[in-house]
Amino acid sequence: MKGCDTILGCEIETIVLRYRDLSSKNTIKIHNDKIASKGFVWWGWWAKPQEKVALEVFKSLAEKAVSDTHFEVFLLDSGRSELRRAQCIDIKFDFNNPIPSPQKNATPAYYNKNEYLMWFKFDKISEPIDSPDKYINNYSYVQVDEHFASKTSPFSVFNNKKVYNLNELIEQQCTIWFLRKAKTDDENRQIVSYAPGNGNVETSFSIANTNQLLWLSDLHFSDNHFAFKKSVGSNNQIFDILKNKLDSIKFKKFSKVIVSGDFTFSADEKEFAEAKKFFCQMTSGYGTDGESYIFCPGNHDMKYSEKDYEDNSPIELNYDKAKNNYIDFYEKVKGITANKYNNNIHRFVALNGTLVEIIALNTCILQQDREHFRGMGFAGNNQLFELRNALKVTDKMNALRILVMHHNLLPVIYSEEPKVNPMYSMLLDSEAISQFCIQNNILLVLHGHTHKNFYVEMTRKCGSKDDQKKTIYVIGLGSTGASKSDLTDGYNNQFATIQIEEKILKLNIYELFPSGSNEKTEPICKYICLLYTSPSPRD
Repeated sequence: MKGCDTILGCEIETIVLRYRDLSSKNTIKIHNDKIASKGFVWWGWWAKPQEKVALEVFKSLAEKAVSDTHFEVFLLDSGRSELRRAQCIDIKFDFNNPIPSPQKNATPAYYNKNEYLMWFKFDKISEPIDSPDKYINNYSYVQVDEHFASKTSPFSVFNNKKVYNLNELIEQQCTIWFLRKAKTDDENRQIVSYAPGNGNVETSFSIANTNQLLWLSDLHFSDNHFAFKKSVGSNNQIFDILKNKLDSIKFKKFSKVIVSGDFTFSADEKEFAEAKKFFCQMTSGYGTDGESYIFCPGNHDMKYSEKDYEDNSPIELNYDKAKNNYIDFYEKVKGITANKYNNNIHRFVALNGTLVEIIALNTCILQQDREHFRGMGFAGNNQLFELRNALKVTDKMNALRILVMHHNLLPVIYSEEPKVNPMYSMLLDSEAISQFCIQNNILLVLHGHTHKNFYVEMTRKCGSKDDQKKTIYVIGLGSTGASKSDLTDGYNNQFATIQIEEKILKLNIYELFPSGSNEKTEPICKYICLLYTSPSPRD
């Protein structure tokens, strides 16, 4: 069954309302005290910004509530993992306009002056249900698209599946679930860890609200190496031009923003401040947040050493001062503390149910000076080892894995002029990273650095048998923000859109013009990556 947008054919029999003792120390007791004194209590719905009143659904439920039979709802205490029943005898709402309590004196004092989108009238609230996991497993999910501002439920993967347990509900971070009695042929498996994880390596899968990703690279915020006008106040020209371009290609929402390094040109604090301002605008304009951003550092985001390397001296990793400005920027935008390697793993479920893991690899761990390692990439075995351990926990889930890094995995420039100690576009441990991709079933590698788009399909052996091969797609993106003088000849500024579909991944590269013109709305490159077509080394 498709999602229930109208009451026609809708099977919804009950709902689950989520609560937690935050404003009040004993929510249920306070509400039951009102029932004891007034005969009923009004319960306000604390909706999230993306949640709306599913008008037709609640019209139907309101009719049931005021009928002779009324109907039961479930109350889920997400803090204590307790489930209760409540008898609903009325529901009040005004489409999507917040309204005050219908009767303030029958509403707990701690919120009886607040306005909410919906109010539920209860005359009974039970004690916690014994064996709640077993009890709730008698019900299945019903998808309601109208409940979301996007008009598309991000929880379609759960539709017509039995509620496995309370933890499965809690991990979804909803405030309302729509349920019907389970049928014998409903799927009965647990969908594990669908809640946002914490830290740089997400331990669980969040639920994305679209199948679409935005990819930027080499923004190069600076005074002299940035193609767009410097921001005035809170206004940032590159955001306005990018948004207009996205609007013109009808790409108006996305779940993640990937940036493959080089936010700045010289890693100065004021350059990172401009980059932060840009992402603040992204957050405001598109409803993104720290979890939406997938960052890896570029070589321009790390300061040069203050002294030159001496002959026979040990090779150094980036010292603290070199990376402090990037770390500060990362923590302000992402809202989390950077880890030892400045890498991260994002896990989410696309709207179509595809499990996705995006690994942001730091290839800028070598300390640069103007004569040594300038622009060269290196990840190091220790970093790869730690990422491998973090990926082991999801090996059997066969997620779509994407590796994001700054440096080009393979040669991109046709020929570089031989010089002594120049900046070469080179990744010193490219084969180690290639093997890492094979061993961890990574399908797609995204990189920046060279300021030109690049595409290759790399087929490598992945098992003991000759016919066990795996294809890895390697795609490079040109610079989104660098000035004309810093672009590769013949290239304009670029960004990319990524669409995750059931069997393919579509990646389109578009040009971006500092003049603000949308002279080309068609992508300059279209790439299609086939999903799950090659034998996995984990099989």
